[in-house]
Amino acid sequence: MKAFVLVAVMLLATASLVAADLGPESVDQAWLKAAKANDLERLVACYAPDAVMYPPDTLIAQGKDAIRADYKGLLDTMTIRDATVSDTH
Repeated sequence: MKAFVLVAVMLLATASLVAADLGPESVDQAWLKAAKANDLERLVACYAPDAVMYPPDTLIAQGKDAIRADYKGLLDTMTIRDATVSDTH
């Protein structure tokens, strides 16, 4: 099985339902849990409606519909076995 590294940048203009009053660390943990479960809808729930993601296979995914389509393509062809979130600042 191929190793896969997914790098996503989220620009949250509005608070996500997952992060309601809990902060960005909660979004990170929710994203990790959803990714490791290969749960499309829980992954998408981590993003604000107007979020922007820069996936490795396309230039940009703008908005939840585009983000959902990108993750769907990933999850239809691969299984996420492990994931990490890192701060590159």
